[in-house]
Amino acid sequence: MPSRLRRLGRELFTQWPWAVPVVVAAFVYHSQGAYLQRAIAALVAVIIVLVASRRPDRSLLVLIALLPVQALLLAQLYTWGLPAQIVRPLAGWKEALGIGVVIAGVRGFAAAQRRLDRLDKGALAYVAVVAIYAVVPRLFAAGAPTSSSVRSLGFRESAGFVLLLLAARHADLPDDFMRRATNVVLAVGAAVAAIGIYEYVAPGSWNNFVVDHVRYLQYQVQILHSVPSSLTDIRRYGYVGGHKFLRTGSVFLDPTPAGFFMVLPFAIAVERRLHAHTSRAGTALLALFSVALVLTQTRAALVAALVVCVLAARPAAGRTTNRRLQFAFVFAAGLVLLVPAAAASGLSQRVTTTGSVQDQSSSDHVRSFWDGVHAVADRPIGYGLGTSAGIGQRFSKGTVTVPENQYLEVGIETGVLAMALFIGLTVMMLRRLAWASRRVVDIGVTATRSAGVGLAIGACLLPAYNEFAVSWAFWALAGAAIGSASRAQGRKLAPAATSATIPVSVG
Repeated sequence: MPSRLRRLGRELFTQWPWAVPVVVAAFVYHSQGAYLQRAIAALVAVIIVLVASRRPDRSLLVLIALLPVQALLLAQLYTWGLPAQIVRPLAGWKEALGIGVVIAGVRGFAAAQRRLDRLDKGALAYVAVVAIYAVVPRLFAAGAPTSSSVRSLGFRESAGFVLLLLAARHADLPDDFMRRATNVVLAVGAAVAAIGIYEYVAPGSWNNFVVDHVRYLQYQVQILHSVPSSLTDIRRYGYVGGHKFLRTGSVFLDPTPAGFFMVLPFAIAVERRLHAHTSRAGTALLALFSVALVLTQTRAALVAALVVCVLAARPAAGRTTNRRLQFAFVFAAGLVLLVPAAAASGLSQRVTTTGSVQDQSSSDHVRSFWDGVHAVADRPIGYGLGTSAGIGQRFSKGTVTVPENQYLEVGIETGVLAMALFIGLTVMMLRRLAWASRRVVDIGVTATRSAGVGLAIGACLLPAYNEFAVSWAFWALAGAAIGSASRAQGRKLAPAATSATIPVSVG
């Protein structure tokens, strides 16, 4: 009898999908359809999470590919007539994929029977602090925003990329993931760069496309509930000594995230140029990314790109002396060729007037930095999530402190402890990437390391990680690079006595 009952229980369990339509019908009848859209959205989200948890590699590639164009795609769907009740939940696709990758990371960590190391503990400590500020917003700051949307977005923006770092590090990713990821980054970077150059060549046409065809500003007002600076123009300009210059934002519609986004594909293109198998197409991509970076006129991103080039001249696994010398000549020639573009775009004036009274932008940066220092000193426990750049500027009805510095921004929102944890986490992550680049000959690993150093320095000048397409893509790749090097080290693919490095892939 017990065995018959167990067999019946197993049969009922395997047949549960047939009960789903009945349960859904009963729910719709009981609620009279009031929550049907939310229920469907929740069901779709659960399916995405389950699929993503089984294929974290493809989920990460989808995130890298679609995050840059998410806003324009959703705006286009809304313009084509998709109801707002569907468009709003669709914006959560990236969170559903992210949760699936995190589940895969937890599963991989448990299967490998690892122990938490300093990088894991530092990341989890930082996430825990941010989570406390999100769950109990008024615990430390009486004036912190209490809106659930602000707190949720604040947590995702401040801690989501750290969770992806851990998830990608511990998830069971295929051996060729870094090669596939670098190819996706290059393809997306080429598209973003080409659109940025088109925007500079035909700014009116690009503006008409975004405003009149995609109707992004209408989407921004009606779906995102934010007020744009203009209802007819998405172009951004820089001003030096009374002269106005166009700064391209490409699909981001903002030159700052566009510039920082280009750092990673630029680093990959540089690394490809340093290896013997490079082609003319690789050199063309490097030139394309360089021009696109110049046209954004984001000096912090250009500093990050310069750091990438400096690191490229240093000896590393897989780099021959001849290749490094060739790259040095190519880099010098590229600087000469980019001088006319820099002069025409206004970048040369912005650089030469940096720190002078002619450059109002530089003066604003310096003032914002010291405002951020004073804000952190005045309230070391922070003002709460959504009280600084990005989210604070979008939702706050009053004034917010914008420090023009990623680390100070963390301190303003979540206090000195979180800022110290974030700085320490960044240093540990970069050290692990340096360790990984010394042990594997992989273009993706080495390029991620050089881009990480550049972005970390650029974050001292501007908030580099306020855009999901920048922070989620880079930190996820950093975790995957560290994880791939650890797995290669564990498998001992090459005898330590004959080689100091472990060949994995050169992309």
